Amino acid sequence: MGDRSFLFLSLSEVLKLYYTYGMVPVYTADTEFTMALNGLPDEAYYIGIVSTDSAGQIISTSEYTLVAPAYDASLPLPGTLSIEVKEVTDNTARLVYTMSDNTSCYYQGVLTVADYEDLYAHPVEDYKDDPEGYIRQYVAFFSDPMAVDDDYVWPDLQPGTDYIALGYPMNGNGTLGYGATAKAGLILYGRIRKKRLTVICKPLS
Repeated sequence: MGDRSFLFLSLSEVLKLYYTYGMVPVYTADTEFTMALNGLPDEAYYIGIVSTDSAGQIISTSEYTLVAPAYDASLPLPGTLSIEVKEVTDNTARLVYTMSDNTSCYYQGVLTVADYEDLYAHPVEDYKDDPEGYIRQYVAFFSDPMAVDDDYVWPDLQPGTDYIALGYPMNGNGTLGYGATAKAGLILYGRIRKKRLTVICKPLS
């Protein structure tokens, strides 16, 4: 698995640094949760845990390793990812993401329609024949994969602006097993308004 050091710091030191600056989630004892990985099959990971006392002082750190499953060509593609637009204010939008069959995780993002169209019109060279794939890669780069349904309020949106919410479901093969892209459009006005639109595109070949 290689040397567990990062920029001359041990993994234990990195964990303590991340905890000190609030860069890791905090769970109570006996908590069961799902951890989303980076979407690559047959990928090795280090898992680090910081244990603290009731006052938040670090007691110890623990380190574990795991390897994601190898690519499985027999896995069916994910079903439709649902994006439902709930409450919309002048600068926020509450979106509910619901996973479907054969979905292990998904990426989510919200772009202005202007940014979406600009990315579509100007993909990088590797995606010149696949602008939708370029947008998917862009969203994935700036987000973390979600492994559970999500009910999230997107903050800091601009009033009077057209937005598009995007979702990219994956099966157990991660980024090698994308399903259909889910889209939902919304418009933010100065006063509360709600608009629902769901568009399902064919999976990229």
